[in-house]
This record gives sequence, structure tokens and C-alpha cells, in this order.
Amino acid sequence: MKLNTQLFVIILLIIMVLLSGCTEQTSTTSETIKEQTKTKLSSIEPSDLILQVSDLPSNFTIKERAERVKSDLDEDAKNLGWKKGYSVIFIKGETIFDMTAISHSISIYPIDNISKVLDIPRKSNENRTYDELSNPNIGDKSKAFRVTENSGFETRSYMIEFVKMDVYEYISIGGTSTDYELLKELAKKAEAKIK
Repeated sequence: MKLNTQLFVIILLIIMVLLSGCTEQTSTTSETIKEQTKTKLSSIEPSDLILQVSDLPSNFTIKERAERVKSDLDEDAKNLGWKKGYSVIFIKGETIFDMTAISHSISIYPIDNISKVLDIPRKSNENRTYDELSNPNIGDKSKAFRVTENSGFETRSYMIEFVKMDVYEYISIGGTSTDYELLKELAKKAEAKIK
């Protein structure tokens, strides 16, 4: 009988030691997750993350730049908790027959939803087709598409979208000159600004 009591006490002590170790590990894991979440949030305003004329090849000028507002977004983006954003459009060329436009848009989302932004489907229709390209490997997660539009005559453009930390970025190039390699370079420059 005495042996059973001693065995019971020993097993009880082992269980208590194991449980106390689990509790310490859980609180340490909780603190680590909080720290990692803090480091995943960008501390830079979207207007300071946006590409500048100096980031682009020569002859591009700013056509438009502005803070983004909720009415710029579709319902899927709003439902993911969009917070704020900024956009810019650069153009090169003088006429409709010789013009290239680069569009850059930035949005900030809650960190828990940021990777879901890239899961919003790009829907093709009779006038617009999205063909997914190979992953450009920019930021934490990225996608690229060739977009073909047919409204009287066919045009092609390219777009890259990526997320890093709590930042979502969309960059596209379209017009008479659509250099996809240039677009990738610009996306990498944009990604490097996120800190």
C-alpha cells in the first residue's frame, strides 16, 4: 500500500512538472507571437511607400496621385477590413498611338487578413481576360497576370500584386509599350520600401 502511495505521488509530481513546463512555453509562445505581429506591421504611411518619378525610367511623368478612399474598393476588399491607401498613375508619351501608363496602388489591411487579399478572384468576362503568369516571388506572397481587353480592338497589359507585412500593392503597365520585365523591377523597388 505504501508503494502505491509513493508511486502515486511521484506520478503526480511528474504531471505537475510537465504541466508547469507547458504553461511557461504557452506564455512564451504568446509573447513571441505578439512580437512577430508587431514586426509584421509597416510603420510607413502609404503615401511614402508609393513609387516616385525617380524610380521609373526617364520620360515618365505623374498624371495623377491621391489618397485612396473606400469608394475606390470593391466589396471583397472592404469586407477584409481595408484601412487606408494611396495611388499614383505615371504616363509616358504624347498621343493615344504612343502612350504607356504605369499604375501603382497601395492598401493597408489588418495583418490577419492581408494574405486573403490575394485570394480575391480576378474574374474574366467577354471584354477582359486574366491569364495568370508564373509567381514573380515578390514580398511575402505575390501573383502576376497578363490582362487582355477587347472592346473594339485588343489591348494587353500586365499586373503584379503582392503583400508584405500588412501592405497590399498592385502595379500595372499598359499602353503601346508593355514591358513586363520593367514591371517586375518596379515591383521589387516598391517592395523594398516597405519596412
